[in-house]
Amino acid sequence: MLEQLAVIANLTVHSWTARAHERRGDDAVVDAYDCGGTPGAVGRYTKRLVDHTYHTYKVLVRSIGALRAAHRTMTLPWGEGGRLLPASLLEDYKRDTERLGDYFLESARVFQGGSKFIKAEAAQRLGRIYVEADYDGMTAPDAFSWAVTYTPVPTDDFRVGMSAGMRKTMMESVRRVEREAVAGVVPEIVERMAAALQRVVTVTGDPEARVYQSLLENVRTLGELLPNFNLLGDPRVAAVIADFACLGAYTKDDIQSSVVARQQCNAQALQVMERLKGVGQWLNT
Repeated sequence: MLEQLAVIANLTVHSWTARAHERRGDDAVVDAYDCGGTPGAVGRYTKRLVDHTYHTYKVLVRSIGALRAAHRTMTLPWGEGGRLLPASLLEDYKRDTERLGDYFLESARVFQGGSKFIKAEAAQRLGRIYVEADYDGMTAPDAFSWAVTYTPVPTDDFRVGMSAGMRKTMMESVRRVEREAVAGVVPEIVERMAAALQRVVTVTGDPEARVYQSLLENVRTLGELLPNFNLLGDPRVAAVIADFACLGAYTKDDIQSSVVARQQCNAQALQVMERLKGVGQWLNT
């Protein structure tokens, strides 16, 4: 039953935007270019409250990106309001999101600690459109936060009181819908493998291309993650994932120093791509 194989995980991240609407900018554009419409109808001028090259701001933005990336990597699309998280990944997901969530909040604390310097720089950079009140939200207690909520995959407990025959018919319908819904996540499995394979093929197909460790680490990581997403254990998908995971046996040094290993890796990746196309064709039938 699907509700025993996965849960719905919903990540929310709240962050002060570091942007503000400047109406005087709207007016200035309308006046400068003799626009026929009103300022609001012509456009909207948004000012950057923080220099985007400021170190602590860049760290903060990256920490938010890392948290969201971990969420996307370990889950798959599932309608509105959340993503499908395999039960087998739940503990890893909690560990990684809590670690990255703590890093995000610490980055926010350091960023807020520099508010005096940030406002001083902004006053000089923005000139007459600097407004002190724009920064009120920057150091507010709720300026930065994150949370994950977990909800079960919908079950069939609404059938209380039905006759045995009707309950059986309804159960068959529910299971069919579940199978169709889970099958809907397979395209993303295919998409993730295809993107990684294309990078491997491109690098190994060029004798002069430099091989980075991240190329093969990505393959190994996906090779470990993807089996968890094959929730119904489809043998066609499982076989392609297994072939894909074998590419992780190559190392950076293997490919960089051996022409034969580079050619073998390239040929193997191309073979997996062909098998992946077969899965894609099956999905479209």
